[in-house]
Amino acid sequence: MKVPCVTIRENTERPETVEVGANVVAGVEPEGILKSALMMMERRREWPNPFGDDHAAERMVNILEGKLP
Repeated sequence: MKVPCVTIRENTERPETVEVGANVVAGVEPEGILKSALMMMERRREWPNPFGDDHAAERMVNILEGKLP
């Protein structure tokens, strides 16, 4: 989706978004939040989708219709 994210917490349940560069955990202090937001505004939106290739539904329909890969 290429939408940069700033998590305003001390941790995230989605560490894979941090690993690919789509997210940064800013913490809860205003200085850290501002720094993180500015950084993400400048970041190039070229990270891979950490949750798949966006074709899972298509593959499931094909399997249900008996069109195995």
